[in-house]
Amino acid sequence: MKTEKLEKGDKMKIDSLSAGEKRVYDFMEANGGITTLEAVQKLGCTRLSARIFDLRSAGIPVYDEWETVINRYGEPCRVKRYYIGKKSK
Repeated sequence: MKTEKLEKGDKMKIDSLSAGEKRVYDFMEANGGITTLEAVQKLGCTRLSARIFDLRSAGIPVYDEWETVINRYGEPCRVKRYYIGKKSK
């Protein structure tokens, strides 16, 4: 899904984030999104859904969508990927 960059007024929102929230925000900005497994492995964040809640509460537009991945046993499973920006049609 395509997203547009955040508007200039959103910079104030970003500046008020905690270190953990900023880490998740920066990862999503750089990589186009994040899953719970990526958050644990790459950021040491074990409560991604809490950080997403905090980002949304701060007014950051965080969207999500389900995607299917293959688990370690070769079975398909669904995970949620979170990303920032504005939905474009």
